[in-house]
Amino acid sequence: MLFVVCSKVVQNDHSNIDLLCPARVVALQEQQDSVVLELETDSGVSSLQAGLLVAADGTHSLVREQLGIDTELVDYQQTAVVGNITPERPHQDTAFERFTPRGPLAILPLAENRAVVVMAVVSTDAEHYLGLEDSAWLKEIETQFGRRLGRLQRP
Repeated sequence: MLFVVCSKVVQNDHSNIDLLCPARVVALQEQQDSVVLELETDSGVSSLQAGLLVAADGTHSLVREQLGIDTELVDYQQTAVVGNITPERPHQDTAFERFTPRGPLAILPLAENRAVVVMAVVSTDAEHYLGLEDSAWLKEIETQFGRRLGRLQRP
């Protein structure tokens, strides 16, 4: 059985996964072959023992901290400029990524043939891109991405 501890209630469509939501890890103890989690839920504090623990609890991870796992922060001097678009041609639920001289550019599919653009730019250039009119921003995306999805428009 797989247990998932999450901070908010989410839908579970899998019979082999038990969601413990809302809940949060407040402490943990390593044992020889397992880990014991102390969980805080709406009904109080409870314990859960597991043979495997995946620490996917965010940037300021209590699990990582409790286990003494160090991290390294690297500033790439880049900022993500994000916006929604509607391509002329269907994206067919396909994500695209281009590696440009300015940084990565991703077009990620959304419902109803909409998409989100994530463009990494040098941090000192972010204000320039954020200040562009829609038509200039779309032209910049088309220049870097090409016309594989036809002309791009704002939704």
